[in-house]
Amino acid sequence: MISSEEQMTTLAFSNVFDKQLLNATLQSERIRATILAGTSAALGMTLVVLSRFDNSDFINALRQNDTEYGIFGLAAGLVIYEMFLRFVLGRVIQKEKIPPLSIRYVNALVETSVPTIAMIMFARSFEPMYALISIAPFFYFIFIVLSTLRLEFWLCAFTGFVACAEYVSLSWYYLSVAQTESLHPMLQAHVYYGVKGLLMLITGLAAGFVAIQIRRRILHSLKTLEERNAVVRMFGQHTSPEVVDELLKNQAAAGSARKYVCVMFVDIRGFTQFAERRPPEETVAFLNTIFELMIESVTKNHGIVHQLLGDGLMAIFGAPTSFENDSENAVRAAMEIIDAISKESSEGTIPPIRLGIGIHAGEGVAGTVGSALHKEYKVTGDVVNLASRIEQLNKEFGTQLLVSGEVWNSIRDNWNNGTSRGLTRIRGYEQPIEIYELVS
Repeated sequence: MISSEEQMTTLAFSNVFDKQLLNATLQSERIRATILAGTSAALGMTLVVLSRFDNSDFINALRQNDTEYGIFGLAAGLVIYEMFLRFVLGRVIQKEKIPPLSIRYVNALVETSVPTIAMIMFARSFEPMYALISIAPFFYFIFIVLSTLRLEFWLCAFTGFVACAEYVSLSWYYLSVAQTESLHPMLQAHVYYGVKGLLMLITGLAAGFVAIQIRRRILHSLKTLEERNAVVRMFGQHTSPEVVDELLKNQAAAGSARKYVCVMFVDIRGFTQFAERRPPEETVAFLNTIFELMIESVTKNHGIVHQLLGDGLMAIFGAPTSFENDSENAVRAAMEIIDAISKESSEGTIPPIRLGIGIHAGEGVAGTVGSALHKEYKVTGDVVNLASRIEQLNKEFGTQLLVSGEVWNSIRDNWNNGTSRGLTRIRGYEQPIEIYELVS
């Protein structure tokens, strides 16, 4: 059973996804309109030049019955039509509206009929059968190929069907009224025009197949981007790209689950007294500098910043995805934080400060909490509480980095600078645990 909250989340995701896809489709339609307007303008300009400087029999024939002006008007009308369509699509995109599908089919019918009108005009100056083998039918294929940018299979197929039906119908009509005695035998054969029409239909189907592939690529890109954004929103901006990629690759579940994790708490010693003696602006600038160093070290070592705590932070290693050596990554991040703070202090960038860091590893419950409107990724359990208590022991021992025996046992083969503090009683726990101090 899918919960109502999950349904709301899916619906919200679908609405955003559909809106992005619609925007991509309409933008593609605008590109198609622009290309057709440019092509028509180029054709019109070419005819203008030819009509002025070419005195061939072809051009002279077009001048009869003012056919050339009809062709100019047709080209100019298509330019105006496509530019108007481009303008309308722009307004639709701005208002985020969905144009009716019927309007798109009407538009496809109007555009694809342009070569048919051109052939009828040519037939006024030539033998009608010659109009069928003129340059006009080639423009069917321009409209069919560009229909790919509509990103709809059936619109592409419809464009190919209209081209096929109009061309074959016009050819068979002209065959019925033409004086065929003077024509080449090939031009008298119905099958010749039928095969050309069939090629138009097949081209439309092929364009539809290409449109499907383009649409799938766009869908995949949008889905991947939305999934990545969802991961970043869930785990915060302080997640390393490697962690995000691992989550996307493994499709980490959003539900709660038991996981073995390593938890690190970092505390800035004496922050309250520090903040009391300084203006808020200086305090915020100080925190930003400190947190930048901490977050960089955590993310670089495949951890996530679980929570900023005002004068410290909590970081998780091993959830939502594990990189096998999570305890070692946590210790390495802690060492880098201490070294970075020490360096900044010695250079005078920040006032001299000390840190308290506690690390513990164990089983916890990891998963998302919240509502469909706001979700956060949380790790809860005794492992978190114990890591926090270990961090507080730094005040008692005068140290900066303490880890539990659980952590030490998992890193001891690669770490030689650990000193046991013995079995130590932890506030709130009956049984003492062994604590180790680590130094860089």
